[in-house]
Amino acid sequence: MLPENIAKFVNQILTETRQGSVTWSYNSNSDLVNTNYNGMYVSLDYIFDNNNEVGLYRLNMIQGDRHFFFPVNEYESGYSLLKMLYLEAQASDFQF
Repeated sequence: MLPENIAKFVNQILTETRQGSVTWSYNSNSDLVNTNYNGMYVSLDYIFDNNNEVGLYRLNMIQGDRHFFFPVNEYESGYSLLKMLYLEAQASDFQF
């Protein structure tokens, strides 16, 4: 489950990503997007958890010397929000 204040943060960075004011780097080999946002390192990746047979988005934020980690599987609230952010972040690094 994604805590409410983290969901608000994700919605904010999603809006700014869509507007083009936040851009991300995409690493296709590790299914990872990352950016620096207001002095904080933010990364989001996708994995398939073979043990539990579920898709999982993992949001990581490093703020100063504190590391925040929020794994959300496809059956928990916040999964579709993280998926939207992941897709928008990935697209922000697309060149055409």
